[in-house]
Amino acid sequence: MIGRRYGSSEWLEFLCDADPRVDGAELSAETVAMRDTFTRRIAEIAAEVAPDEDIDDDDTACLAFASLVGHGFGLWEYRLHWHGALQERILIGTALLRMAEDLEYAAMSDLGYFDPETEET
Repeated sequence: MIGRRYGSSEWLEFLCDADPRVDGAELSAETVAMRDTFTRRIAEIAAEVAPDEDIDDDDTACLAFASLVGHGFGLWEYRLHWHGALQERILIGTALLRMAEDLEYAAMSDLGYFDPETEET
């Protein structure tokens, strides 16, 4: 089976759409709003850390999300020279971690990875 192509703004779907048995599942409006809030917050912090850089908000949010929820890649790879400083900033406190975990749970629920009523895969 050939996988689907994801647009750059579909980073959450790419990271959380792990169940090939559920075809055509989409994120709910609530989850999209959560993703957009997370992306904006990461973009705000990135702009403070690297004010002179041309930052791709979606790519940066994807890497930050992956760093926070443990997807095996992320900002700590230092693809760009300012990623380390951003990594340090997002790991301060628990607000962004909690936001990322809630976002992951909502996305996996929407995309059929598990039944939110029973939490069974």
